[in-house]
Amino acid sequence: FILVSFLRTPIQEILNDWSRDDRVLLQIVNSGIHARVFSDEEAGHEETMRMITWIIDEYDNLDGLLAAIDSRHTQYTVATMEKIRYELNVDNSARGKLAHILKNAGDPDVLHAMQEGLRCYRHQYVANGSLYTNVKRTKRSEGKPLAASRANQNPEAMKKFLERVRNQYPNRRIDQYILSLFQGKDTFTTIDAPMKTQEEFILFLLGTIRANEKSAPYTATIDDTYVMHEGCSLPSCVFEIRKGSAAK
Repeated sequence: FILVSFLRTPIQEILNDWSRDDRVLLQIVNSGIHARVFSDEEAGHEETMRMITWIIDEYDNLDGLLAAIDSRHTQYTVATMEKIRYELNVDNSARGKLAHILKNAGDPDVLHAMQEGLRCYRHQYVANGSLYTNVKRTKRSEGKPLAASRANQNPEAMKKFLERVRNQYPNRRIDQYILSLFQGKDTFTTIDAPMKTQEEFILFLLGTIRANEKSAPYTATIDDTYVMHEGCSLPSCVFEIRKGSAAK
């Protein structure tokens, strides 16, 4: 503030000298025209005088602005000192706050606020087994076996099922499939039969049943064992061309 007040008068004197010196004004105007700040000499002269006058007026009104700044600075300083004094005289630790509460515990309003503000909770921890139900250990005892129940067979339903199978897989179709597996040989086994599709799997099983019929051009000898073939558990079976069959 002291520096501004000290330089204010010399600056105003310089600006007043410029406003009265046509040579200085012309130099300012020409510089402005060259820098494309002014469009022509007349506009440049008018704008230069306006700016010089505005600066001089601002310096004249500087006392009020400096006084307002100084007042705000004083208020801030006083408030800061009050805050420092308060912090130095008040114990903000937990012990200090507790002592302040206990000293005023006799006040009914304070006591009521304390009762309303206190909340008690049960403290527990979450363990690895918290999300599971505890297993109840019991003694192993001999249980009573359940009686095996036989499914009620419906002869009519079974008959209709076999008819649908026969219609979809007639003997001629089954025979064509089984005979195609011989490939010029007299016999073939379960391992020789491809099981790429569900159709082949069904035809193979129907072929084992069809082989028991005298009209079938082949026979099948089925063991009591099973073999795993292409992901299927199949009976171990040997197919042979029936003797006297035209397929031979």
